[in-house]
Amino acid sequence: MVKTAVDILILLNEKLSKLLSGDDNKAIQKIVISLGHICVKETSPSLLNIALDLIFSLCRSKVCRK
Repeated sequence: MVKTAVDILILLNEKLSKLLSGDDNKAIQKIVISLGHICVKETSPSLLNIALDLIFSLCRSKVCRK
C-alpha cells in the first residue's frame, strides 16, 4: 500500500503536536519548515488542514509566548 502525504501527516499528527507544544525551538523550526515543504504543491484540502492545524497550534505553545 502506497502512503500519501495525507496518510503520513495523519499518522504523525499526534507526535508532531507534542513536539510543537514543547520548548525545543530547533525542533519546532524544522517541523514548520518540513510542513511547508510537504504542502508546496499540495492541493489536498485534508493535508492542508492538518498542516495548518499543526502550525496554528504554535499560537498556544510556550515558544511563541517568549
